[in-house]
Amino acid sequence: MPQPQPLSTPDQKLALSVDETAKLLGVSRNTVYEAIRQNRITAIRFGRRMLVPRAALEQLLSGNAEN
Repeated sequence: MPQPQPLSTPDQKLALSVDETAKLLGVSRNTVYEAIRQNRITAIRFGRRMLVPRAALEQLLSGNAEN
């Protein structure tokens, strides 16, 4: 029986902050916030923080993002 894979490792978070997302994509924070506002990037509000699920970024970058 195959071993289950962990959901994430310490260096691979399940969700990224807006700053981390901007750095990863090579764009500004404002560009990320604008993409979230336009529903081009999925984001989750967690308290006062806005988090972008890694799976949503991978989907966006693979060209399979839903509009």
